Amino acid sequence: MDPVTIFGAVAGCVQLLDASIKTSKKCRSLISTFRHAEESIEHLDRAMNEAEGLMIDLQTFAMAAQQIPPDQLNQYGHVLTSSLGQIAWNYSNDLKCLANLLPSPSSINLKERFSFCRDQKAINNIILRLEQRKTAATLALGVLGRVEDLKKHAISLELEKSMRELSLEQSRLSEELARSMIAGTEQGRKTASTLLQIQKDVELYSTELQTSLASMETIVTTRYSQLATKSQITTIAASSVDQLGKIVRLELKRQLEPLRSRLDITDKMIDELATEVATHSRDQGIFESQKPEQGTHKHSPDQSLENASHNTF
Repeated sequence: MDPVTIFGAVAGCVQLLDASIKTSKKCRSLISTFRHAEESIEHLDRAMNEAEGLMIDLQTFAMAAQQIPPDQLNQYGHVLTSSLGQIAWNYSNDLKCLANLLPSPSSINLKERFSFCRDQKAINNIILRLEQRKTAATLALGVLGRVEDLKKHAISLELEKSMRELSLEQSRLSEELARSMIAGTEQGRKTASTLLQIQKDVELYSTELQTSLASMETIVTTRYSQLATKSQITTIAASSVDQLGKIVRLELKRQLEPLRSRLDITDKMIDELATEVATHSRDQGIFESQKPEQGTHKHSPDQSLENASHNTF
């Protein structure tokens, strides 16, 4: 069935039921003043109250049906367009008949006001019609309730299926997480072992470097002292720091060449270290002049430095 047709029928039912319920409330307000006059009036009031409650339930469902997506209206189509529409129409006619039977609310004539109480046949006819409306409304609500139950059951089954799938997915993710944690722990141990080995290598290289530097300082100091003694240079400590630095730089480069790539030693670092060693040697006064040995030939300071360089390297 066309969703537009269903929505139109539902809207008409809502309006018709709304008008009928308002009429029912007005009629019951008037009937309540005669409730103790006849037993049939009490039966009429009770039937109207029960029918009105059922019609309110139908109206509530019809209003909710206006919010149902069009693709889901087919399961309610027959009930909404046929049963609900017929019930609303008959209930409206029942109340019109009752309104015609009741006296005018503005009437002050007691005889006129109580005249409808004597028409037991008409009253019983209205009660019978209201009972029929109650039965039809109860059946319609039962059908709508079963449809709702089926819908809820389908939703429940879908939720159960989704929960099972979610549980399986959660189990899979938990297993993957556990494997990842185990792999991460193993990788962490490997990384820690690698870092420890690197630290040991750095400590070893540092020890080798310190040993080499200490040896270099001793070698340079000794050789340059011998050079100063043989050359009888009395002022070399003050004037030949640059010459000593050259010797130290050459010796350092030779000694540190195997370690340069591993410890990232630059030429600037070697120059600074050579200058420091030369200055330290000068400050210790190791270049004080000494008397030449017997039979030693005298040479100029530059010639002596050159010979010392050849002897050293």
